Amino acid sequence: MYKVYVDRGFVNKVWRRIEEDKDIDFIIYNGFSDLILKINIEDKNIIYLYDYNTNNDCYEKARVLKGKFSTCVINIVENGVTINTKHLNRIGVNALIRSNDYNIIMDNLQKSKHLSDTYFSDQYVHIDENELKYKDINVVTVMGASGGVGKTTIATNLAASFAEFGLKTCIVDLSLQFGDVGLFTNIKPTFTIYDLLINNANFNPNMNLFIEHVNPNLFVLPAPVLPEQADYITRSMIVTLIKGLSLYFDVVVFDTPSIINDLCLELFQMSQQIVLITTKDLGSLKNTKLAIDILTKLKVNDKIKLVLNKYDSPKFVVEDEIVGRMLGVKVISSIPHTNTITGNAINMGVPFIYSYPREPISDAVRELMSKVRYNCMVGDTKIEKK
Repeated sequence: MYKVYVDRGFVNKVWRRIEEDKDIDFIIYNGFSDLILKINIEDKNIIYLYDYNTNNDCYEKARVLKGKFSTCVINIVENGVTINTKHLNRIGVNALIRSNDYNIIMDNLQKSKHLSDTYFSDQYVHIDENELKYKDINVVTVMGASGGVGKTTIATNLAASFAEFGLKTCIVDLSLQFGDVGLFTNIKPTFTIYDLLINNANFNPNMNLFIEHVNPNLFVLPAPVLPEQADYITRSMIVTLIKGLSLYFDVVVFDTPSIINDLCLELFQMSQQIVLITTKDLGSLKNTKLAIDILTKLKVNDKIKLVLNKYDSPKFVVEDEIVGRMLGVKVISSIPHTNTITGNAINMGVPFIYSYPREPISDAVRELMSKVRYNCMVGDTKIEKK
């Protein structure tokens, strides 16, 4: 049985004839919020979206639907707004319906049924809730002991690089009070890490509702909208979160605050890699040395991957080779200084891995990604532990 959702605003005699199809459950919704509430992620959902006011509004609503209900089939019904179909096709919208002709709509419905069947075929991996097993995923924590070292920029683009490589990746913003990962990926969150952990602790398949979709391999779990919500998230919730995400993703990247708090201590223990970002600024080097001392006392210093960001900035006078000796940890990767590229990428809300794919800074992050891969399968290729 296919569930076909149509907006009350365009239901007429033609659509009432379609309602007679015995293969479908014809559901009328009253606005976008009502649609979201009525959809069940486990059903074969075919959606006719009509409730939009502008081209951008149409694109954003389609993106949210495809991100939260990845197997739904989305069709856009023309309502007088000029639509840029290139954006819609990019996120997987099936068709733009410009007619109330019965035959055209029935032809579209048959194609939508076929596409929905494809999503639910054996070529797609589905989770059997009765046989959920945690897998050994790569948990990467990105930290910086000082503000302004480019921690969130590196974390976001590192996650994008994993996704580009073919790994299903989620970046979690654990900078709970003032996190910027949503800004860096142009996400306007409906739900956040707070909503997921408070309301969905058992991680049923509807967890997809709480995680924002950037592209088919890259997902974002944003920081809370309200800073005070950070106080409700505990260490035990972080353990539950990592176990829950392991059901769905190959790689989970955590962007952390500049301070080492209680949640970070738990995260360090559960991470396979701790990517520590620093620059050659003396204040940053001093704080990075203190952070390394803390990680050593916690006995997780073997997980440290030291990254030197903005290594060629003219305002820094410390030589590259001296940094490793000062900190007692080898620098595994150096990222060039390119304020224009990083600034433009942040303003666009698109990681520079995607917006400037051929620039040296993008290649440097891809090289970093290759050094922190861990026990992942990409097609038939085994990525061994580093």
